[in-house]
Amino acid sequence: MDFLGTQTSHEFISGLRGVGPCPQGGTAQDFSYPPVDEEYFEWLDLLESVVAAKGSYTMIELGAGFGRWAVRAACAARQYDQTCAVT
Repeated sequence: MDFLGTQTSHEFISGLRGVGPCPQGGTAQDFSYPPVDEEYFEWLDLLESVVAAKGSYTMIELGAGFGRWAVRAACAARQYDQTCAVT
């Protein structure tokens, strides 16, 4: 779970950026802000786009990922403006 509350199954991130699977029965939770790394500017773009949205927020995620940025954007938009329609 990250600081926005998005949850990712450990099967998706096993081996991603040096993250290994959780120990048997354990959980991996990091509620701190994202580290300054290769994804830092992606976080900035995502959060700035949420703040700039007026009335509704639409995002398309292209690529071969598993939709983590789309989920993060939806969580951020709902937390920032609960009246905002997320599509």
